[in-house]
Amino acid sequence: MPGFVVAHCHPFAMRSKIKEDNAPKLFNYLEPFAMELRLCLATGITTFSPNMGASWYVPPGEKRKSYSFWNGILKPYYGSLKEMFIKEPAYLWVDIPRLLLSEKDELRGLFQRARDYIAQELEYEKTKTLKEAKAPVLAPDIKNHVAVLKKELSVRFRADRKKDILKALAFVDEFSFRAQIMGAAEGYLLAEEIGWRNISTIIQPEVFLKGDPYRHPPGGSNPRNASLQRDKGVEFALLSSSPYIGLGGMLGDDLLTYPLAGAYAIRGGLDERDALECLTIKPAKLIRIADRLGSLEEGKDADIIILDGNPFDYRTYVDYTIINGKVLHGKGKSPLHKKFASQKGCSSARPL
Repeated sequence: MPGFVVAHCHPFAMRSKIKEDNAPKLFNYLEPFAMELRLCLATGITTFSPNMGASWYVPPGEKRKSYSFWNGILKPYYGSLKEMFIKEPAYLWVDIPRLLLSEKDELRGLFQRARDYIAQELEYEKTKTLKEAKAPVLAPDIKNHVAVLKKELSVRFRADRKKDILKALAFVDEFSFRAQIMGAAEGYLLAEEIGWRNISTIIQPEVFLKGDPYRHPPGGSNPRNASLQRDKGVEFALLSSSPYIGLGGMLGDDLLTYPLAGAYAIRGGLDERDALECLTIKPAKLIRIADRLGSLEEGKDADIIILDGNPFDYRTYVDYTIINGKVLHGKGKSPLHKKFASQKGCSSARPL
């Protein structure tokens, strides 16, 4: 089957950041020999999108912000920096619950400037044959915002509560860009509004969000969140509740057992085929790289995994992980699985 694609995760496989770097680039901090990459391969993850957010790093002399373009798309190609890197940035990250009013005004101002630049660009295209016509100059600080308005990049809002999702929808209505909602725990309450706007979501089925018993409907998390959004035509990907490579915690909590995010959604009414797509082709579409990843088709990257059982069974292991046509993980030769003998039908031989 195609390798698993993680549409959003916390940063890992990166060297320590240089505090004097005023314009950090993801590529400059990657560690192609990090153990986390081997763990990704052993899990069947062939693509992931790390988000440094707005609080992971603050350049010297600047204030902490709730929005950032510092993210990208990577492959866990152990040992090769060139093969590991795909793209940066992939989207604009906006943390709605933490977004200050001053930051919202600042962000709106940047988009208004970007919109004015696009208008000037269109006007120049009409008059460029005239001698006095001058091409508009694109300011560096709005370059990515222009790409967002041209729908070359998307905006990813972090929003779980209904009130925060409504704020994200209002922003989309104002500027008409491609958008995604990360979390969307109460997205089922607004599934129709999200669906007709063609906004995608990234759902974490295991996350528990307490509802308010004094409101109607009470809200909070719902095991049927994914299936209810699907019924209203919302495109979404699935994600673990703690999207990073960890060595502890509960089963299905982090990316080491990433497919179990699909198992939790199946518990809530999603069928297996939809759940599998939400771990492969649909996250690839969200990060706009489905022309290369997410399915087994001629002309795409040869990112393939071979498993010894159903991907939604916690006892299943990945036998082989292939990226760009090269076998990078084999369970029989991996030092991570030397003590894990493959014994079909014997659950005790498959320790957690």
